[in-house]
Amino acid sequence: MERGLKISLCGCSGMGKTTTMANIALNLKRGIRNKKGELVCEPKKVLIVPLETGHISYIDIMVSILIKEKMEEEMDENSGVPKSMVGIPLEMLIKKANEITEKQDNYIKWALKELFSDENLVVTDDPLMTLDDLEIILEENNFDVCIIDLWERLSDVELEANKIAKKLNRTQAIAKAANTHIAIVHQQKRSDSKGKKAKKPTMDMLKNSGGYEEIADLI
Repeated sequence: MERGLKISLCGCSGMGKTTTMANIALNLKRGIRNKKGELVCEPKKVLIVPLETGHISYIDIMVSILIKEKMEEEMDENSGVPKSMVGIPLEMLIKKANEITEKQDNYIKWALKELFSDENLVVTDDPLMTLDDLEIILEENNFDVCIIDLWERLSDVELEANKIAKKLNRTQAIAKAANTHIAIVHQQKRSDSKGKKAKKPTMDMLKNSGGYEEIADLI
C-alpha cells in the first residue's frame, strides 16, 4: 500500500461519507478476500479519527455491517426472506436501543468482540484532537492507515487558505515520517445549481479549496 496523504471526497453532508469509510476501515482491518475467499490484501492496522460524527457512530456502523454478514451466513436458503431484510437496522442501534431484543443484543455483543478482537482497529474519542496529538499517536503505534473524518475539525486547523496549506503540508510530513497512509474525508461545497443537471465534480468543488489539490497524492 502506498503511503502519503490522500483525500477521499465523497460529497456533501448526508451522502454517506462516514458509512463508506467505515466499510473501508472494516475491510482493511480484516484483510480483503476475493470471491473465492482467497486473501488478496493482508489485514492492516487502522486508526479512525472521527471528528464529524463521533466514535460511537463509526462503531455502530461497523457493528451493523458485521451483524448483517453473520445473519446472512446463518440464513436458511429456503426461508424466502430477502437479504435486504436481514440484520439490525442502524437506526435501531443509534436511536432505539430500548427496543433491542435479547437475541439482537447477543449479536451486538458478538460483533463488538469481533471488531476489537485484535489491535488492528482503534477508534479515537477525542473531539479536540490536534495535529500534535495525531503525530504522537502515529509515531508510537505503527498504524498502516489513518482515516480522519473531517480533517478540518482538528482543533488546531484554521480555515484560511494559506494556513490550510501549511497544515496540509505538515499532515503530509507526519504521514511520511510515521510511514502511514492518511486518508482525509472531506466535504464538497453545497451546490447552487438546484434543479439543474449535476455536472462532473471538479477540484474547485472542494470546500475551502486551495491547498488540498496541491498536497494530496490522490483526490
